[in-house]
Amino acid sequence: MTIRHILCAVDGSEPSFRAVALGAQIAKTMGAQLTIVSIRCFHTDRTAVAGIQTPEEVDHILSQALEIAQHNRVSGARIVQLSAPDAATAIADYAKEHDAQLIFAGSSGKGALKRLALGSTSTDLLQTTDRPVTIVH
Repeated sequence: MTIRHILCAVDGSEPSFRAVALGAQIAKTMGAQLTIVSIRCFHTDRTAVAGIQTPEEVDHILSQALEIAQHNRVSGARIVQLSAPDAATAIADYAKEHDAQLIFAGSSGKGALKRLALGSTSTDLLQTTDRPVTIVH
C-alpha cells in the first residue's frame, strides 16, 4: 500500500494534537499529503440547530494543529472545517471521498459513564470507516 494522503482529525484535545504530531511525522517521512480536519458538530431538534463549538473556536483549533504540522516540518498541510451532526461519520466520509489512506485521531479517555452518555468519536470512527485508523491517547 502506498500512502499518499493522511487525514488527522482534531477536536482541540491534547490527544488530538498528539495525533496531528504523529500524523505529520509519518506524512513527512512518506512524502504524503497531510489533511487536518475539524468537525463542528451540531445537534438538531424540531425547532433549532445548536452548535457545540463556534466557527471561531474551530478556526483556533485548526490554526494550533497547523502550527504542530509546521513544527514537524510538514509544509502544505491542508486544513478543513466541516459541520455535521456526527463527527465520526463526517471524518469517515471525508477520508473516503478524498482517498485518505490513513486516519489519525485522538481519544480523550472518557470513563465508561461519560462514554455511555456522550459517546466516543474515536470508537465510532473505528466502526464507521474502512480505512486504517490510529488512535492516540
